[in-house]
Amino acid sequence: MKRIVFVQNDPKVEEGSIFNSEVEILKLQAWDEPWEQITLNDYVIVLGGHMGAYDVDKFPYLNSELKWIQNFVESNGNFLGICLGSQLLANSIGGNAYLSEKIEFGIKKLNYTSEIPLLNNFSNENVFTWHRDTFSLPEEVHVIASTNYPQIFVYNSAIGLQFHPEITLPLFDSWSESEDSIIELEENGYSLADVRDQLIIHQKDMQDNMNKFINQWIFS
Repeated sequence: MKRIVFVQNDPKVEEGSIFNSEVEILKLQAWDEPWEQITLNDYVIVLGGHMGAYDVDKFPYLNSELKWIQNFVESNGNFLGICLGSQLLANSIGGNAYLSEKIEFGIKKLNYTSEIPLLNNFSNENVFTWHRDTFSLPEEVHVIASTNYPQIFVYNSAIGLQFHPEITLPLFDSWSESEDSIIELEENGYSLADVRDQLIIHQKDMQDNMNKFINQWIFS
C-alpha cells in the first residue's frame, strides 16, 4: 500500500481536507526531526506554519528540514509543499523565501503560464490564500501559476503550492483566533467575516478538487 506522510510545522496547521482511504497515513512533526522515518517510496506533504522559511534562528529545526527536503527532491522523491512547505522547497533548491510588502488573503483564481495536466486541477477554480511570505526561484525553475505572487511551481518530482488547497472551515477558524492576525488583516483592508462567508460557499468544491488532485498525484 502506498503511503502519504504529512509533515507538520505548526500545531495549528494540519492536513485539513486531504483524505484518501486507499493509502496508509503517517503524521510527523518537523520539530522532532523525524527524517529517518521517511522513505523515497513515500508521498510527502509538508504543511504550512506561522513561521517563515528563513526563521532558522527562532526555529532551528528548519535547518534540518531544509537539508532533508533538498536531499529528498534531488533524489526525485514525491514531494508536495503547501504554503510554508512551498517556501521551504524554494529555499532548498536555490530560491529565496522572503517577507512580501503586503499580505495576500482571500479566495482567488490562478493565472496559468503553462499546462501540466495534474496541476490543471486548479485552473479556473477558486483557491484560498493567506500568507505574507513569498519566494523567488532559480532561473531554470518556472512559475506555472500565480496571482500577484507565485502560486505553483515544479522541480523534479516536487510540487510547490503557495495557496491552501487543504483549507476547511475549522482550520480557518483556528487560524483566525490570533488577535495579531485579525489586526493585520484589518490594517490591510480585509474582512475576516466576508472571506469566511465565501469559504462556506466554496469549501466543498475546494475539498473535492484537492482530493481529486491527491488521487491523481499518487495513482497516475
